[in-house]
Amino acid sequence: MFELECGQPGQRGTASTLQTWTWVQIMPQGDKSKYTDKQERKAEHIAEGYEKRGVSEKTAKSRAWATVNKESGGGKKSGSGRGKKESHASSRKGGKKGGKR
Repeated sequence: MFELECGQPGQRGTASTLQTWTWVQIMPQGDKSKYTDKQERKAEHIAEGYEKRGVSEKTAKSRAWATVNKESGGGKKSGSGRGKKESHASSRKGGKKGGKR
């Protein structure tokens, strides 16, 4: 996916300005079909927790997938020897912050 950008990176102008225009590749949204069932369940559970705390649904989903990606290293991986241990640092940090109720 590409986007038209004007002048300096991060600065957008209009078509009427006399500046240099360049096509910049932007990152597409991730395809959620490339995740395992476990990762999808985990993201859903994390998003529910954020929504309970008053975060908007869109932000909750975004944060949940970021957490899943950080813990598991992203979507499905094919091939032998590509597996890595899951890091549960973010879950541990959340648990410590939340504490007992």
